[in-house]
Amino acid sequence: MNKIIYSIYMANDKYILFAFLIFIILFMSYWNTHKIEQNSKDLESFTSYYNSIYNETARNCRYLNRDVKEYFDSKISGITDNFGKKKK
Repeated sequence: MNKIIYSIYMANDKYILFAFLIFIILFMSYWNTHKIEQNSKDLESFTSYYNSIYNETARNCRYLNRDVKEYFDSKISGITDNFGKKKK
């Protein structure tokens, strides 16, 4: 019974983390887009607004993907470096 409750808790934890990451990506896209809009005070058409949101989201996902790969590559290489070395 405890294993079932724990697995449900962990599944909910993963969904909450996933939802939080999506929220951060969308919030960054919204913030970057409207930061430009406040300076120019011009209303954008729907197409350019959609394109700017899409471009910002794609850029944020690329940066997030690159940063996650760098993080895990550094962690993995740090662990595997110790296996090949002989102790003095």
